[in-house]
Amino acid sequence: MSSMSNPAALVGCQQQASPRTHVRCLVKLGGAAITIKDKLETVNEPIVKALSRHIAGAFSQSSTHGHMIIVHGAGSYGHHQAAQYRVAHGWRSTGSTGSTGS
Repeated sequence: MSSMSNPAALVGCQQQASPRTHVRCLVKLGGAAITIKDKLETVNEPIVKALSRHIAGAFSQSSTHGHMIIVHGAGSYGHHQAAQYRVAHGWRSTGSTGSTGS
């Protein structure tokens, strides 16, 4: 199982970290914050640039050593498709149109 599908694997990496692989900071950027939710697959560039400056500044001012991991949500790169295929309504069996019949 990859560390992407198993968050516990990331914790395991931290427990076994050497000074060269120490993860000092994990930043999660919400997809709704970094994309324009109402526009299909559109990055909110001013926000991403501002966040990049803030993160870089905070990271460079710290006296501890280690790596930073930045993860992000899908925002408008996944929201429209999730709504189209009604992901929030759960799994439909193969061959189902997802229609309620009404």
